[in-house]
Amino acid sequence: MATYNGLLNRAKSHFNLCAFLCTGAGVSTAITCTGIKTTSTIVAAFHISTAASAASMAQVDLTTLSISAANTVKDTTDTTDDQLLIFWVDVTA
Repeated sequence: MATYNGLLNRAKSHFNLCAFLCTGAGVSTAITCTGIKTTSTIVAAFHISTAASAASMAQVDLTTLSISAANTVKDTTDTTDDQLLIFWVDVTA
């Protein structure tokens, strides 16, 4: 059985798919998302409510997310005290 890191590395090497688990923030606040570039394309994101217990996870409307700078995204919804799991394609790789 493949490990999570093994699957992620395979996805990265074949499809340039990247992922990062970010700490949430208030509305339109810069959120650190290590590795994302301004040329990247966000393909999926999940809001993990109650970060301490990962009580629920919901798909994020991608129109609420934007890449504001290298390693930085903004979300127009409030994710304070929660987490975001963001997947993107690195189109420059």
